Formats: sequence, structure tokens, C-alpha cells
Amino acid sequence: MILEMLQEGAISVEEAERLMEALPAEESRQLTTAAPARAGVSPKRVVVLVTENGKQKVNVRVPFSLVRVGLKMGKSIGAISLKSAKDDPQAQQALDILNNIDVDELLASIDDGEITLPYAIVDVDDEDSGDQVRVVLE
Repeated sequence: MILEMLQEGAISVEEAERLMEALPAEESRQLTTAAPARAGVSPKRVVVLVTENGKQKVNVRVPFSLVRVGLKMGKSIGAISLKSAKDDPQAQQALDILNNIDVDELLASIDDGEITLPYAIVDVDDEDSGDQVRVVLE
């Protein structure tokens, strides 16, 4: 909601930062396996957790509304960048792939309620080293 207000111009970047910092500590607490499952609910954030040698190294939480905006902006910016490389066959191939990505369909598939939150997009464990990478919609 805060990022939507920022995107609409209702608040400044500084105001958005203050509001996000004021969120309860519980909102930023590490995702645990005890989190209640919620079906038919749109994700609120994307969580990236990286553990190396049993120690947490990365704990990043990105509001899902920002991911939505980033996907749409990224596709547009990528297309503009690739169009300038008209003579490069690899750039043309990348542009064709990029043009075939339907961001709205991708986002709708996440929002259609068929997933139960939290939903692990990436879940990699290396039992020998204790390294883990998790990307979770919550």
C-alpha cells in the first residue's frame, strides 16, 4: 500500500521510507515454517533468504507491489535497450523473447488464488555445507 501511494504520487520517497520504517518489527521478522498458510490471498512481499555454513547471510524482503512495477518497467526498459542493437542477432532473439512475455498474465497467475502462501519459488539446500537459498512469496 505504501509503494502504491508512492507510485501514485500521493506521498514522497522520504514519507514512504518513514512509513516503511514505522512498520511493526513483527512485519520484518524472519519467515518461519510455522507461518500460517493462506490460500486465495495475493502475496504481500517476496522474501530472499540465503544461509552459508549455517549462518544467515541475506534476509531481503521486497514488497510485491514493487516487484509488479519492476517487472513491467524492466520489460519496457529491456525492450528499449535491445531495439538499439538492431544488427545484433542475439539482441533480436532476446527482444523476441522479451516481447513474448506477458507480465500481466504472469502476475494474474500468482493472484488467481491457486497458490497457498507462503509459497516457495526457489528452495535449494546443500546438506554438506549447510548452505540454503530460499525465495518465498508471503
